[in-house]
Amino acid sequence: MAAHQPLREPHDYEIPDYEEFIRTYRYSLINVIDVRHAIPWLMHNDVLDKQDEEKIMKSYETSVLRAGDLIDIVKRRGPRALNVLVEFIEYEYPDMFKTIMRRMAREPDPKVYVPAWKKSTHISEFITSGIDMIMKAFGGSNEAKNQAQESIKNLEVVTSFVLGGWNGGINGQKVLELNTCNNDLRTQLQHAKEERAEIVRKQEMFRQERDKYRCEVQNQKEKLMKDLLQHVKSCQQSYSDTDVKNEAAHQVECDRKCLEDQLDKLADEYDLFRSSVMDQVNSLTDERNQILDQFEDLKQKYDNLQEQNNALKAKLLSNQSTLRIFKSESSIRKAQNTPKTDLFKKQSGNETGVITLMMTKEMPVTRHQ
Repeated sequence: MAAHQPLREPHDYEIPDYEEFIRTYRYSLINVIDVRHAIPWLMHNDVLDKQDEEKIMKSYETSVLRAGDLIDIVKRRGPRALNVLVEFIEYEYPDMFKTIMRRMAREPDPKVYVPAWKKSTHISEFITSGIDMIMKAFGGSNEAKNQAQESIKNLEVVTSFVLGGWNGGINGQKVLELNTCNNDLRTQLQHAKEERAEIVRKQEMFRQERDKYRCEVQNQKEKLMKDLLQHVKSCQQSYSDTDVKNEAAHQVECDRKCLEDQLDKLADEYDLFRSSVMDQVNSLTDERNQILDQFEDLKQKYDNLQEQNNALKAKLLSNQSTLRIFKSESSIRKAQNTPKTDLFKKQSGNETGVITLMMTKEMPVTRHQ
């Protein structure tokens, strides 16, 4: 059988040292690349196979770890695999391509590749639909929905800003952990919504069974009463003699008592069934209250995460301002050619030592003949 030939050759981006290139931009790439979109493209160009796909998707739980494993595999496959990956970044993430390659991205040929962002809806629409489902499930108001929507948007802006600006920084890692925790909270909220829907479904099922049983008891009662009346009328028409009438009346009384006993028995069974159904309904109500309490806890955690993100943003702005001030002072000091004694003065604060050094520098040295 002939060997499988690649469908096409990727564009050559003329990267001199592909290993150094991957080491330089690895952290930025693993926080941007979505392996669900990258794997089909790499398999299509014979960089990955089915075993690689299963290993990446099943061995790791987070998207960052999966992207890191994907980049490591590309590094082992050589320059051609890197060209295929860079071509995917150029088509799917043009801003990232501009950052790492220092040039504008080309428009992809629709016959070759269609970016995922053109096929999917905007992220804000996804967030809005998710908030609508959560707020509908837990009875939230429109004001609460708008506040949650604005908070999530601000959180995503701050997270992407910090992750994109500080490669390998402590604050960037902290925000990455907070972003992961935020995704876990969203998943827990979705599970709580599904559990609540299941409880509502069970309540409706028990309610239907109760109404059905009540209707059957009522129909049986009416049928028995109808049969009893027909039997009485039949006895009255059939027996005209007094003794016969008395005997028929006695028989009718016995039948009536028998029917009453049956009705009492049915009533007792109905009460037992109703008690069992009410216990189950109360149990489901308690479960619903517990889920609502869990939702409140998750909402509190979400607010705390938002406050931590705001604090990190303020800290980042403060550090940037301090860095600018330090650079400005360094430029001024360099322009003025400040002697080293000034630095000594600022660091130690010893005025006598500074004066001595300056005098030693300025006074001429006299030699004795």
